Amino acid sequence: MLNFIILLAITLVFFDGYFTSKQIRESLIKALLLNSVAMVFSTEILNLCFKINFAYIFGFWILLIAFLLFRLTKHVNRKEKVIELIEKIKKESAGVSLFLIPIFIILSITLFLALISPVNNTDSLTYHLSRIVYWLQNEHLTHFATNNHRQVAYNIFSEFVILHLYVLGKSDFAANLVQWFSFLGGIAACSLLIKQLGGSIKTQWFGALIVATIPMIVLQATSTQNDLVVSFFVVCGVYFSFKYVQEFSLENAIYFGLSLGLAELTKGTGYIFLFPFCLWLAFRVLLEKKWWKSSKIWIGLILIVMLSVTINLGYYARNWVIFHDPLGHASDRISLENHSPAALISNITRQIALHIGMHSPGNIWNNFWMNILLTLHDFLGISISDPLTTFGEDSVFKIPRFTTTEDFSGNFLHFLLIVFVSFFYFLKVKKQQTLSLFWCACVLGFIMFCALLRFQLFGSRLHSPFFLLISCFCALVIGERKVIKPIAIVLSLATLPFLLLNFQKPILSFHGLTMLAKKFVPLNEKSGALSLYQKKSILDATYQDVLTHEGLDIQAADFLATNDIILKNHFKSVGLELLEDDKDYLMLRVLIPEGIEVRQIAVKGILGKLESKTFLPEAIVSSRSTAQEIQYHQHIYQKISSGKYLSIYKR
Repeated sequence: MLNFIILLAITLVFFDGYFTSKQIRESLIKALLLNSVAMVFSTEILNLCFKINFAYIFGFWILLIAFLLFRLTKHVNRKEKVIELIEKIKKESAGVSLFLIPIFIILSITLFLALISPVNNTDSLTYHLSRIVYWLQNEHLTHFATNNHRQVAYNIFSEFVILHLYVLGKSDFAANLVQWFSFLGGIAACSLLIKQLGGSIKTQWFGALIVATIPMIVLQATSTQNDLVVSFFVVCGVYFSFKYVQEFSLENAIYFGLSLGLAELTKGTGYIFLFPFCLWLAFRVLLEKKWWKSSKIWIGLILIVMLSVTINLGYYARNWVIFHDPLGHASDRISLENHSPAALISNITRQIALHIGMHSPGNIWNNFWMNILLTLHDFLGISISDPLTTFGEDSVFKIPRFTTTEDFSGNFLHFLLIVFVSFFYFLKVKKQQTLSLFWCACVLGFIMFCALLRFQLFGSRLHSPFFLLISCFCALVIGERKVIKPIAIVLSLATLPFLLLNFQKPILSFHGLTMLAKKFVPLNEKSGALSLYQKKSILDATYQDVLTHEGLDIQAADFLATNDIILKNHFKSVGLELLEDDKDYLMLRVLIPEGIEVRQIAVKGILGKLESKTFLPEAIVSSRSTAQEIQYHQHIYQKISSGKYLSIYKR
């Protein structure tokens, strides 16, 4: 396992930064940013040479490690500085153990889960990891024929990190770490942002605890999605933008530009949540006396723009070649089509509703709020599931109940905290201009999110950047008031279900808890919902149990079974005739490393023109056909096997 090389590089950059600045947390987030940039540029350069493979990626990291070791030799008194670092950590942690201990426990448990859990998130299996294996097969990033538009058009930074981890480790063992390190970095960045806004050391770590206990953030920390990654870059961007307007130093401009570019390369929501703070920076520059005569300001602004664009240049160019759109029409299906005030109010209220759902007798709590929303929408004259404002053709709005899934969990307690603290601040607390503007920028980002994107039932994870930023506001308002300790205790305890009962990877057995609950509460044995909660602990479950949710995911089970048939028949090439949301990664991760050429065929739409005219597979795996024979490139393929979801054909 050579994944440790990346961790070693992060560690070396951290020490190089710390030995110079003596700043622990800032050195950490800078190390994460610089290593991220290194992955982007190394991948793009190797792509130009058609050399995305183990030898060249490993060679890049060896050269980088050698360079970093050489830099460290230039520092004098290294041993004394490491001892000083340890003493500084002890000093900064004094008096804040109430916050640090829960943060440490949460980080430890999520790291454990990230390392032992196979990738089983739906988005990861349909496009996040699928695109990586296609890149490795092709040895370049050029767009390819696929029926899943997301595999080529969507933002790609998280996949760059997983690509390096996957190649060096020769497996997806460390794939979940991309979000975990963003979790660690996000906690550090939020504490620094609070410090930048005037918070004491106690307030900084209280804010860090608020962030570390956000349910969706905790759940995302063990997955391969990208919501936590973009949240980390957004917070870094805000932090360095504040530092830049305070000092107008080129170093802060560089790190703001890197944060901005990486956020954009990770997820489209990065543009939205950072935009208000970019406006703030622009107005702050305009208020500076004779700013037009300051070369430092001009050079800084040019650096910010150049760095953010350069980081995304390869991604933009590949999309432009195929789609004539730098974003690759990635927003076509999720962009709001109705921009009326009624649609905006509808979206804001429904997005908020994702965080207020709870279990209650007879579902009385959710029904109460649902009736209020229905009445509001009747008044607005708009359907609560209007297809012009709602993602998914058949999507029907409902307030979700309490859940511990990575896609649907809400942030109930944190939402209540945000509401109460906001009212308390504007009604009772002496206003601070910077803090008030910070709150406005956070809320404006959320309103822009609601104004630009359709409502999605799984949209609560998309709110992650907002929750990280507004948590800093909450910490600063509460400050060192007496309520800080009870709030810290409640939030810490409330995190336990999300740590121990993560639906995708539970540490405690859902089955055991269900049996215990049946002793006290009458449960319907035939309930489909009940069967979902009869899950084994991740510690007892087999690899197949985790990937197929113990057989409940028929599609995943069929893909795994198909691998055995392909290998048994010694096919050397396989065509995939699939639907958009098929979990092809479950095949790609097994077949391509075995030297089997796998490509998608019968591709529809604009990506169909990229389909090879000469590729004639020995076998075809189809989720679109159940016929006894099919034809491809004027050749007949006979069915040799069929499951509940997939059929296999042989030429």
